[in-house]
Amino acid sequence: MKTKKPSLMTDLCIDIGNTAAKAALYRDGRLQKVLYDTRPADWDLCAVDRMAFMRTGEHPAWEEVLTHWRRKPLVHISASLRLPFRNLYETPDTLGADRVALTAGAAKLYRGHRLVIDAGTCVTYDLLNRHDEYEGGIISPGLVSRYRAMHEHTAGLPLLAPNEQIPQVPGRNTAACMHAGATGGWLMEIEGYIRHFEERYPGLKVIVTGGDAPFLYKSIKNKIFAFQKFLAFEGMQYLLTLNT
Repeated sequence: MKTKKPSLMTDLCIDIGNTAAKAALYRDGRLQKVLYDTRPADWDLCAVDRMAFMRTGEHPAWEEVLTHWRRKPLVHISASLRLPFRNLYETPDTLGADRVALTAGAAKLYRGHRLVIDAGTCVTYDLLNRHDEYEGGIISPGLVSRYRAMHEHTAGLPLLAPNEQIPQVPGRNTAACMHAGATGGWLMEIEGYIRHFEERYPGLKVIVTGGDAPFLYKSIKNKIFAFQKFLAFEGMQYLLTLNT
């Protein structure tokens, strides 16, 4: 599906998370700046022509801006928007805004069969085929979540942090065994799903994003990988253009 020719617009895309907000500024469809843990005062809102947002948490300062944003287009990212792909999800309205944005980003930047892997608090896998049909995906615990689960749901295992090293298998002490299970299992799961989809979708393009994506990118030797740090923002800006 072809991308609309971008107009001379200044767009602000805001992702309101559970603990903080991050935002990206686009001019003429090109990414200019990204700020983390950002507040409205960090931006010249009078110069913004259009705004897109998605939320998984609450941020009072941004909520105030969104509530009173009347003069210019405002798009709430959701599966109910006009999408650059056909949504084949059995429960389309339950597809999360983050996955909608990531899939839209993949539709904007790549062609062919595409698998988006978002390596964050959860690992999400989203499949977009060469006909721009969204076929669904997978959700599983993220890297940090695996360590927390072992500590919180057992009596004797310590709380460890990922060390971004490929673990030794078999582990020869408790910490090494936990790293092998958490980090090693995380990597093997992702590699396994990539192989699964590669066998069924020739020429598959794997796009990785999310907080743990840099470690994933350097740990899995796969020449078809593409690392897109700001894939969700790319998708948000694309959806903003399609819906205004």
